[in-house]
Amino acid sequence: MSKLEGELGILARRRIEAEIIKPIYDILVREHGQQHAAAVIGEAVGNAAIKAGKHFAALEEKGADLQSFVELQVLWEQDDALKVEIIASDAEHYDYDVKRCRYAEMYHEMGLGEIGHLLSCARDELFIVGYNPDIELTRTQTIMGGAPGAISATAPSLPPNARSHIHEYAGEGQRRTPVGFADGDGADRRDRQRRCVAAGPDRRGPTRP
Repeated sequence: MSKLEGELGILARRRIEAEIIKPIYDILVREHGQQHAAAVIGEAVGNAAIKAGKHFAALEEKGADLQSFVELQVLWEQDDALKVEIIASDAEHYDYDVKRCRYAEMYHEMGLGEIGHLLSCARDELFIVGYNPDIELTRTQTIMGGAPGAISATAPSLPPNARSHIHEYAGEGQRRTPVGFADGDGADRRDRQRRCVAAGPDRRGPTRP
């Protein structure tokens, strides 16, 4: 039996979640303002992303690493959710350009474009914290923010306990210097969540994918 058998595609999951979140978000905006509403949603979704990462990591009998992460991408691409072009893929790299993102399209259609980055894009970095905190995700821009996205995932040969890296770059296949961040302890996770909220859909940087 496949470890992913019975798993719902991520696009379908995000639609179900968004339908629940939208009325809650609307009330939070009305009662407390958009900034506070986004912060609450961002924290809740971020915590859920870490939990999801731990769930998928637990399915890996040999341990969660870059290659097992790449194998999970079928769930993110299911239902034609993403149109991607693979640039490079080997034991140490997984680079691809995102040409179309139905997640972004869906959130805009649902009237949630202003927090689409929190509901989907920003989750990826925190998912990885739960999946394997020795993996790093770096992103510059996304389709959600109005730009084409390019992802480069790398897992170089490193000493034990060293951090592996997943880098996401702006532009189609454009290479830039990756940006690192601190180890994934609780304080760092909270800081990443705050940065995801503060960045907004059009200003996401390397610390978001």
